[in-house]
Amino acid sequence: MRKTAAILLFLSLLASFVLANPCQAVELRYNFTSGSNYNYGLWLNGDMKIFVKSSGQREPLSAKLNGYADITQSIDKAIDSNTATITTVFDNIQGKISFIGIDQEISLPADMVKKFQEIINPVTVEIDRRGKILSISMPSLDKFLQAMAKQERLLPPNPLAETNKRLADAPSPLPEGDIPPGHTWNSISKVVLPDGKTVEITVHNTFKGITEVDGKSCYIIENTMSLPLEAFLPASVKATKDMRLNGSISAKTLTHHEASNMMIMHTDASLDIKMNMGISDTMVNIDAVIKVLLNRR
Repeated sequence: MRKTAAILLFLSLLASFVLANPCQAVELRYNFTSGSNYNYGLWLNGDMKIFVKSSGQREPLSAKLNGYADITQSIDKAIDSNTATITTVFDNIQGKISFIGIDQEISLPADMVKKFQEIINPVTVEIDRRGKILSISMPSLDKFLQAMAKQERLLPPNPLAETNKRLADAPSPLPEGDIPPGHTWNSISKVVLPDGKTVEITVHNTFKGITEVDGKSCYIIENTMSLPLEAFLPASVKATKDMRLNGSISAKTLTHHEASNMMIMHTDASLDIKMNMGISDTMVNIDAVIKVLLNRR
């Protein structure tokens, strides 16, 4: 009798544990519904420490960076059960940098912001359920580059043309099959530089499980990556003595898995720069920590 009671107690506890921890293996996939619209707020806050060393003197300077943008995403059409066309528009872009100690503040000029928004909007991408981008279109940017070309201005190659050529070889951000909490996977992307060279960027991903946000059940995905920023510098700058430029990003994304729409993204980026200006052996060191928060409204 006692043995039977013990077994029943064990089974009861096991059932309670399973019910309290319902996060078993899941398949991470986006679901697309034609006509759906989503609004986001994007906040950017950065702290920078700048040190200028010249003739043995070291002068520190601190600055704060603040930015904001409204983002609207529309699922124009679900092409089939696996792909969709999504259009993104950026609006109300704001930005300023405040220098602490010298009481100086610089804001983005309104006319420059207006022109920038005209050039980048809209951005249309074709994407599949695993988050793989199949094509990118920015018609306003194309028109801008064509207008500049008619003025015979020296311009770099259209970045979208080079990017679209290589999308077929790009990895899918989300893994195949069902995965349990704690599962890790890597995504390796190849970025083409203006000089034609290719740089690999590896993103390390971890599925952390499920949480609840505002009554919505959400998947938790964490990402980390190192950015070879030095590779993006022009050759003339790379040759500068003691030049160093490195960065890293860590991100946490909550995805509402019932509709598979990104709800919250929080990204911390750390950027370290060491540069010799080549003017009387002046050295400029900049340490920056930039935090980005994206909230769905």
